Amino acid sequence: MKYRAEIDGLRALAVLPVMFFHAGFEVFSGGFVGVDVFFVISGYLITALIISELEIGQFSILKFYERRARRILPALFLVMFLCIPFSYALLSPSDFRDFGQSLVAVSMFSSNLLFWLESDYFDIATEFKPLLHTWSLAVEEQFYLIFPLLLLALWRLNNKILMLVLLSLIFCISIIYSHWGAYNVPSFNFYSITSRAWELLIGVFLALFLWNYSSPKSIALNQFLSILGLTAICFSITTFDAKTPFPSFYALIPTLGTALIILSSTHGTLVNKLLTLKPVVGIGLISYSSYLWHQPIIAFANIYFLETPTAGMFLALIVLALLLAFVSWRFFERPFRNPVRTSRRCIFYFSTIGLLFFSLIGLSIHFNNGYEERFSKDQLTILNFENSRERDTLYRNRVCFLRKDQDFTHFQDECFNGDSYIWGDSHSAALSHGLLQERELSQLTASACPPILDFNVTIRRYCKDINSFTFEKIKQDKPKFVFLHANWISDSYENFELQLENTLLSLLLLEQQTTFIIIGGIPQWQPSLPRVMFKSINSLESNIMFLPNNSIQSITEKDNQIQKIISNLDSPKLQFISLIDSLCINNKCLIRGTDQSFEPLVSDSSHLTKSGSQKLAKVIENFITQIKSK
Repeated sequence: MKYRAEIDGLRALAVLPVMFFHAGFEVFSGGFVGVDVFFVISGYLITALIISELEIGQFSILKFYERRARRILPALFLVMFLCIPFSYALLSPSDFRDFGQSLVAVSMFSSNLLFWLESDYFDIATEFKPLLHTWSLAVEEQFYLIFPLLLLALWRLNNKILMLVLLSLIFCISIIYSHWGAYNVPSFNFYSITSRAWELLIGVFLALFLWNYSSPKSIALNQFLSILGLTAICFSITTFDAKTPFPSFYALIPTLGTALIILSSTHGTLVNKLLTLKPVVGIGLISYSSYLWHQPIIAFANIYFLETPTAGMFLALIVLALLLAFVSWRFFERPFRNPVRTSRRCIFYFSTIGLLFFSLIGLSIHFNNGYEERFSKDQLTILNFENSRERDTLYRNRVCFLRKDQDFTHFQDECFNGDSYIWGDSHSAALSHGLLQERELSQLTASACPPILDFNVTIRRYCKDINSFTFEKIKQDKPKFVFLHANWISDSYENFELQLENTLLSLLLLEQQTTFIIIGGIPQWQPSLPRVMFKSINSLESNIMFLPNNSIQSITEKDNQIQKIISNLDSPKLQFISLIDSLCINNKCLIRGTDQSFEPLVSDSSHLTKSGSQKLAKVIENFITQIKSK
């Protein structure tokens, strides 16, 4: 196959946005589409190579997998090996145990399935997973476990129509499932080979087309198509974000853009000149190693530093990743790709021993519970509160706190008890426990459903009905107090001010003697308060109760929006409580639910623990006492 420098340039266009996206640069909010660009490139190059060998009768499955091992494993093994000591030193027992599981999953080319089970790709917690990015390698290897055999079988039948029909059928099933999955099973959809196969097949179809035909002859047409392709990729990188259903039909924009560039960025076009610039090609040559290095470097920085690293620090980390990528490309990738320097037998021995080694190391970490003896008793005590199983009891899970698969008919009789209501999402459910110790309380809460009428998100299809039901219950029961609380700074809210104002206005129009108390946002900790306390344990003397918090400004801004709405409605029936005022001072916020122990105020980023809920309930009760005294 003739070398095409512009494809290496296209690799640079793919890898850099991924790196900047993981570093948190907002202008690259859709940088994750770089992986989709890689999928198309991979499908194209590998299919073109297989076809060229089939054409002359030299294709071998054994040789194919030998090439894959030479291409993928040496640099991957290097990164995995060096991640082990850093993970041992920096990760908590539970995270280190997860890391051990990821070593095994990567070795079995199934890490996409592991990370699907653990979390969503866009969750904050994923920023602390050193091997998260290997999910895409697993998708590719799962695809190439089947595709070469299928292509070989179809080639031997010597029926191009049958080949195109079967591949097109697989493509259609995959892309339709991908679009459906983006709205119904988003996490599985993101990681699944089922949802990604069509992206690789775009590259496959492109290779089949170029094997039988050539790129357009017209320079003007190539200019137009290649610029259109580059624009499509750049548009995706800068406009897509975590709220974009993905992969779905939206992913056609960057993937077809990639195909257009490969098809038409011929010599003389502007895009070809840009992509063949030496610095761009240079980054493309080390793109695989750059991709491998960037995630663990960024993850370990997020883990090590108490506060999120600055933009300048992240830029330095990206430069470091590129430097390490050059070293691993020069001294690991290239030597192992050379069959003269490294024989087939050597590469297979190396691959087998490496995969067994990392599997055994990972199993050892898992079965030794993340080697928790590395840490003090106080540190382990703090970490035990993270995502505690106590939540189910505190929230009255699936009884008065509904999950996304439950509608309002699942509220049980025990949820309706008293002349006060609490209405909202999981933040409300966490707070309800403390309020129940202070008063009789009806609890109507649902996962990711803020107390906003007409709130409607596709993946939370019952929110609108649950909120309508709650509104009718308030209208019917005429409670003395209704507490409205939620994660007000959630990214899922659109037209927040208008919707909240309409909700409060609807409540006021009920013309009943109910006081509606809107409770402001709670300080949020990334990735969780227990981990922040865990990292700060050496300074956590018995009198230390506050630590710096980066969320104060954003929560205060949202609180101010809410207060402005309340002020405009101008009714004594509407009251607002600022939790920031109660919990924070001088950019530091309260970290403990009790003065006598290390129990955190919240168990993750913002959900109250038992003692935290009780502490804030007393703040709210004091506020109500003040209202009554006026």
